[in-house]
Amino acid sequence: MLQKLDPTQISVPQSPFSPGPAPMLTWVPVEKFVVDDSYQREVGRRGRSNVQHIAENFDWSKFAPVIVAPVEGGLYAIVDGQHRTTAAILRGLDQVPCQIVQADRAQQAAAYAAVNGNITKTTPQQLFHARLAAGDKNAQELADVCSAGGVEILRRNLILARMTLGQTQAVGALARCLKEYGRDTLITALQCITETSDGNAGFVRATIVEGLCEALNGSEWRDSGEALLRAMDSFSFPDTWGEISDGRDQIFPATVRRLFAEKVTIHLARASCRYCGPICLLFGEMSHQEGGAASMWCIAQAARRSGRPPNTNPKGRAGLGQIHRASSWPGNQPDHRQSSRPCPKPSPAD
Repeated sequence: MLQKLDPTQISVPQSPFSPGPAPMLTWVPVEKFVVDDSYQREVGRRGRSNVQHIAENFDWSKFAPVIVAPVEGGLYAIVDGQHRTTAAILRGLDQVPCQIVQADRAQQAAAYAAVNGNITKTTPQQLFHARLAAGDKNAQELADVCSAGGVEILRRNLILARMTLGQTQAVGALARCLKEYGRDTLITALQCITETSDGNAGFVRATIVEGLCEALNGSEWRDSGEALLRAMDSFSFPDTWGEISDGRDQIFPATVRRLFAEKVTIHLARASCRYCGPICLLFGEMSHQEGGAASMWCIAQAARRSGRPPNTNPKGRAGLGQIHRASSWPGNQPDHRQSSRPCPKPSPAD
């Protein structure tokens, strides 16, 4: 959407207006450029990498006019634009567009400091949306994953307390997880947050998403669908976050990620049927209780195989076994552990 500039929300300047001589816009041959090392930075390793990137992707639509000031000998000192001018030279260009300002050395140094210091930092979210608008395939893939996971990448920073369901600023972590774990794992991790409990507003955070991806990657839970979401309904993101951060003045993100992955793994292990795995949450008539009690169907099958009466309260845990008689379960059903099919539901007549 196109919008006009709106300065009405900004205070009118109170200082005297003295902008100096008006600049001139023109093309200047590259052999006339010099760099004053009394205020200009040296092109170091990062600078060389930046120049290489500009040169490899050179495009006039991305090339702002170089700010220069005339010096003795008919030359021009570069105030701003050393990197992009060097990239233009690498591309074999013999002249570049310039904004020529009248300034002595002190004014040049002040201009250099102002141009490179008074910069409104662009957030990673803003860069993501810019790349998405430009048709970048990686940005589009991440946008598709977020849509499937019920997540919205905000355009501006927002405090956690004001975030609504699915909103996040963790675009860097999402991109890393997509690259490291793949589309399916990331979507599943996001759904574990946005489609469980009350939607967990404000908890699509970098370390939480990374921890979930780590816990789900390579686990049978990742592809268990509704079973996973039902298991995660009883997982409290606020409580777990509090347990990890409580009493710590400082904690490294890598530590939070590891601890969160461990807690998710433990929670899912307790929710998983030791006979069938997570699939019983979907296809067993009786779901597991919190604490990991196996479904009655699985207990009955184990009893049939062993020839012993079923333990309806394994490991002393309170489970659904307490409200059903074992005799009501059939003893002649197929052994679903030996089949790739999900656990069959007992018929109502049973």
